[in-house]
Amino acid sequence: MRKNLEKIDASKRTKENKKLFNKTEISQTDFSVNAKNILNSVYETLIKKNSMYGGASFDLGNVGTYVHIHDKTTRLRSLIEKQQTGEKVYFESIEDTLKDLIGYATIGLCILEDENNKK
Repeated sequence: MRKNLEKIDASKRTKENKKLFNKTEISQTDFSVNAKNILNSVYETLIKKNSMYGGASFDLGNVGTYVHIHDKTTRLRSLIEKQQTGEKVYFESIEDTLKDLIGYATIGLCILEDENNKK
């Protein structure tokens, strides 16, 4: 599947491309409501996990953030490939992975802000 993703020219909308690159139509109002709900959910989860893990995500600075984001993007690619081939996925959904990416990006931004405030 990886080779298929690499070979696809998004400007050429073949039948295979249309299956891989499904365009979603969403109104601005729906987007606004959905984005707010998603970000609120990520916020709540981020605060709970940070409390549970004792702020461990901050221990290695943005090097740690990079490692977490790399792991999650690798997982996202795997999940999308499995979805495309109909293979069963265990333990984590695409939605969970995307929310985790938002969370780690937020942690990275907090680390940057903290570093800038110390200068």
